[in-house]
Amino acid sequence: MSHDAKEGSLSKVEKGRLKKLKGRATIAPGTNSPGITSYDDAYELRSLLKKSNPTENNIEEVFPWGPSIDHFNSNNLDFSDARNWKLSEGSDHANLIHSILLGKTDASSSHQTDSEKKRKLGSCGNFAIEISPPSWSRLQNIALTQNVAVIEFDISLPNDESIAVMPSFRMSHDQTKSMTLSKLIRTEGYHGRKALPLCCTLYQGGRPRQMSDILMYVGKTSKKKSKTTESSRDGIEEKSSIKDDMLHEIVRRLNPLTLSMGKMKVEGYPVIEEGKKGKKQPSEDHLDDTISGLITAAKRFSCREPNQEKGENISLLFDKVTSDQIVNSLAVKVIVKSHKNEWSSSNFVASCLSRHELLQCDCPNVYSLDCEMVRTTEGFELARVTLLKLCPSLDDPEKYTIVLDEYVKPQHHVIDYLTKYSGIKPQMLENVTTTLEQVQATLLSIICKDDILIGQSLENDLKALRFSHFNVVDTAVLFRSSEGKKYSLKHLSAILLKQHIQGDYKNGHCSEEDAAASLKLAVRRARLGNRFQIHEKNAIANLLSVITQIKKETLNERPPFFQYHHGPIVCIGPNEWLIRHVTGHSIASALQCENISSPTVNAITSYLRPTNRRATLLWSRLCVGGTEMTAERANAKVDELVHNIVSISPPTTAVLFMFQRGVDEVIQCYKQRLLRRSDRSTLGWSKDDEEDYLQKLEIARSCEA
Repeated sequence: MSHDAKEGSLSKVEKGRLKKLKGRATIAPGTNSPGITSYDDAYELRSLLKKSNPTENNIEEVFPWGPSIDHFNSNNLDFSDARNWKLSEGSDHANLIHSILLGKTDASSSHQTDSEKKRKLGSCGNFAIEISPPSWSRLQNIALTQNVAVIEFDISLPNDESIAVMPSFRMSHDQTKSMTLSKLIRTEGYHGRKALPLCCTLYQGGRPRQMSDILMYVGKTSKKKSKTTESSRDGIEEKSSIKDDMLHEIVRRLNPLTLSMGKMKVEGYPVIEEGKKGKKQPSEDHLDDTISGLITAAKRFSCREPNQEKGENISLLFDKVTSDQIVNSLAVKVIVKSHKNEWSSSNFVASCLSRHELLQCDCPNVYSLDCEMVRTTEGFELARVTLLKLCPSLDDPEKYTIVLDEYVKPQHHVIDYLTKYSGIKPQMLENVTTTLEQVQATLLSIICKDDILIGQSLENDLKALRFSHFNVVDTAVLFRSSEGKKYSLKHLSAILLKQHIQGDYKNGHCSEEDAAASLKLAVRRARLGNRFQIHEKNAIANLLSVITQIKKETLNERPPFFQYHHGPIVCIGPNEWLIRHVTGHSIASALQCENISSPTVNAITSYLRPTNRRATLLWSRLCVGGTEMTAERANAKVDELVHNIVSISPPTTAVLFMFQRGVDEVIQCYKQRLLRRSDRSTLGWSKDDEEDYLQKLEIARSCEA
């Protein structure tokens, strides 16, 4: 098919757009053009190119562009002479990898200032990361990156042989320039690819580190900022003379802490199925008997002046017959994501009244909810429900009153009262007649759709209640660790509130105590801002853990790279390395490969081929050593792998080759140093021992990339 025939499948506007995008993607050597920095533009370029080549099965065959990472001062340098190699640090290469994978904004252009180059990363649990690409880096066509490969070569040959495997030594002795790495650093490149060689000081300090210790870990700066206003950082310092003003302020600051619809689905909340909301939303013009009854009860409840003393409780607002009619009339279909299908089937209802529109109240109420469940023949069922209402005062902005505290009769036979956790004992439910429907109908009259509902892992309570509500603050999510771990309510209370709850092992939890703790945690976070949090000791997070959290986000909340690329995450390396860095992260497929001679090495090129199983991120640590390994054989193995990767992977693959030698030896020496310098040791640690250790440390620190 001729070029004109191919272009003929595009409209005039599409042809112009394709020409413009091609021009931006084609970067002349030595120029500072940023190229394609928008993932939307990258996707459009590929789509238009595919449309203009309808007979081309593999678009990679006609897609010559890819990402470029260069040094600002590398123009016209002869890199075959290692003296021209620029210096870098291990953190530079880590930042480049993380910027490509996790960057929230477009790649930096050469015209941006250092402050503009900072790329904020988010949606990684409850923390934020700021990464600045190295000041020496010139990033071009970064949005054209489709996958990233990191290949670590751990050279463990004797010192005089290990240096012969390092690229700088080999290139300086490669007179014929036949080595693949030698070809890659030429001005014209090789196979449509070009490499930037760098000397790399992997780490600072006196403790040896492996390459993965630096490259695979992301630096954290602070918890993810909520959408609170500027004043929320300083908390509520002023004292209002009117109680309602305080409630307004707390509600205003709680609103940004509520879960989005996408987040609620991810966390397993019962969400109303699209297009199946049952009855129409109530309005002044059309109120059926059911809604009218709810509004009457709601007004009666809201107009009642609550007693501020804790321990107040209201009776159920409806009898059994009326409750059944209300629930059947207002039943909705919901989507419930649950790892264990142990929730018995029953009608779900959803908050439907509007406090502002129907009840003429300016400010929503703030409630805290906790339920206790038992296990029946049909799964978990409600046994107790406690609802607290926030009633702030000048002396106590976290003051509450008990609105509802009821034991509920399970619908099916109880097989486990779960007393250790629920605090429910058989005698507590003996004379209980309250039904789930009565609780649902009462909650429909109390909780309006614009009210804020607070709780710890509240999705479980709402499932037990068969109740759907959108305006939710979940303290388990709000205070989630940077690694994605949810802290228990007991832990949060002990650390942040300095209160010990759930301490009675024999009698189990108290729903009022738990609901009060959740309420205090959320309100205090709203008042004091992000400084009210658990401060973690570790300042880094495993990249795989970060990606795991990203994958849990809705598509539009992910960094652009993971919005467009959904291939597998693959890690290949020795078993010890996999256990240390990979095991426990279900997002990654782990393949054991003890050394570079293993047949498993072929999996690297297999996962980099432009096929459907192409890895989004491939990370491999290859041991170059062993009793039968010589420098000559090691070089042959390295050359073969590098050549295969360059030949098979398309230009849209960003590849980092990193070489380190002697790290295992210096780690063992470091351990001996700790033992022998101990006061208990009789061997001691001499000056010669220290000099030998520092020499080995410097060898392991001096890497090449």
